[in-house]
Amino acid sequence: MSNEVLPSFPGLSPSVKWTPVHNTIVRESATRLETRTTYEAYPVWQIALKYELLRAGRQHELQDIAGFFMRHGGRRDDFLFEDERDFQTADSVFGVGDGVTRTFRLWREWGGSTAPISAVKSLLMLSVGGTEITAGYVLDANAGKIAFDAAPADGAVLRWGGEYYWRVRFANDDVEFEKFMHQWWQNGKLELRTVKTK
Repeated sequence: MSNEVLPSFPGLSPSVKWTPVHNTIVRESATRLETRTTYEAYPVWQIALKYELLRAGRQHELQDIAGFFMRHGGRRDDFLFEDERDFQTADSVFGVGDGVTRTFRLWREWGGSTAPISAVKSLLMLSVGGTEITAGYVLDANAGKIAFDAAPADGAVLRWGGEYYWRVRFANDDVEFEKFMHQWWQNGKLELRTVKTK
């Protein structure tokens, strides 16, 4: 597991396609009655990046992307990705105290759905029972977890605000780069897949 962040380049944004993928089991009886079951609370996302232009000269964009892919061994290692459409929250509920539990995973709310945070880029606000706190906890940024010094009171709603990363891996063990002019390259598709962690 790597905490390296997929490089981004100032002034050079790839086109991005996002596909949420659920894993639903559908069973149909002889009379066509269905039962549907899922074992997951949130989907895995497939992400396809397309770089129309990667420069190979002094800017090193081609080398940076290709080198990153090779360092992570294709699908072998996961890493962090900053998603420009879903990277921050202002006031997400991530738990309710029970008077015993001290460690909580951070979650974010987005479009009426929730998902756990893979890694925290910056913690801007943390509140327990409606009171904002600045001490009395330890943030494990690489795991997206908060450990309180003392367990929050029973019924205390826990909220946070900040920026976060998604933990992803490459979807394939190969990637293609095409040269179309001197020191100018393109990548038709760089596919990523979000990784669920404990």
